[in-house]
Amino acid sequence: IARGDVTSQALVRALIERIEEREGTVRAWAAFDADKALAQARACDEGAIKGPLRGVPFSVLRCPMSA
Repeated sequence: IARGDVTSQALVRALIERIEEREGTVRAWAAFDADKALAQARACDEGAIKGPLRGVPFSVLRCPMSA
């Protein structure tokens, strides 16, 4: 992304396609908002968001704590 080889939007679209292909089997997502992900990717590509990981998609895994 930093070199300009790929945009954040293109990467997010590819990941959305993969999620849509596999989610029925994997069932990994409790919540997923493709429109919000694309909007955030667009903001990254337009320079509205700054930082070293700008535009790199990631997910957060929630694991319940157990004693």
